[in-house]
Amino acid sequence: MEKETTGLHNTSYVNHLRDHQLIKKYFIFSVEGQSPLTIKSKEYDLKKFLNYYSENKGHDDFSKWHPINTREFIEELKREGYSPSTINRMFASLKSFANFLLEEKIVDHNPTKNIKQLQLPASTPKRVEDDEWEILKKVAEELVDKSTEHYRNYILLRLLDASGLRISEVLGLRVGNFRGDQNRLCWVYCKGGKVRDVLISQECSKLLQDFVQSRKLGERDLIFTNYQGGALSRVGAAKILNNIAELASKRLGRTITLHAHRLRHMHAFKCKIKMGEAWTIERLGHSGFNYLNRYTTIDSKREQELINTL
Repeated sequence: MEKETTGLHNTSYVNHLRDHQLIKKYFIFSVEGQSPLTIKSKEYDLKKFLNYYSENKGHDDFSKWHPINTREFIEELKREGYSPSTINRMFASLKSFANFLLEEKIVDHNPTKNIKQLQLPASTPKRVEDDEWEILKKVAEELVDKSTEHYRNYILLRLLDASGLRISEVLGLRVGNFRGDQNRLCWVYCKGGKVRDVLISQECSKLLQDFVQSRKLGERDLIFTNYQGGALSRVGAAKILNNIAELASKRLGRTITLHAHRLRHMHAFKCKIKMGEAWTIERLGHSGFNYLNRYTTIDSKREQELINTL
């Protein structure tokens, strides 16, 4: 039997998402300023929904968008084989757009009301393990005296651990963002257009202060730069962490996979164990509990260790 055609794969109705005046206004006032990846995802998600909605309703009048349309769209995504995490991301984009429509008085009801995200299975922990971290620190520290680049690499590693920030957030830091007397990173531009202050440990603050002073950097200078003095890219940072991981793997006798987000996971896990979930959410810069489990799920080995202490 031939598969029934839906609007999900039909791009003829919406060739240019931003040509839709209401969506164009939404992006200007509610989305611009967020990360390029976030903007790209929201464009994709809304295009999917608008194609589906207009194809099935015969119009793109959002004042007639109701919760039943949202539920039907989610069911269609399931039939098309989208993963639960992708469907949840698309639904989050729709909720944001629906809130915009409410504010603009385009709708007098919330078309995403009483619809819950799909339940996701607990994800496998991705954090750096304690023994891996000790070796990584040691290897990076031993290289400090060999070159200014190795010194920079060590500070980058330590700051990612101490702050829990994303790699893009750390690479955007300037000297003026750092207050050594307060052990604080101030006015950090974070994902979602948020601006936050982030406290770091006294030990890391001293390391960072010594590094900045040794480089004789000005207030507006980027803290982490490449060998030409330009901004250190995410690709460059990934290579740095990979090189450290390769050396540490030889020392440890097993492969260590290291990227910046594993350090964020490790930071989150330690925060949750010591300070609880509510404080951890605030520390990570999230607005709710939805994403916490992907950072802080306890693996079976650690769970057994904790059970043994009860």
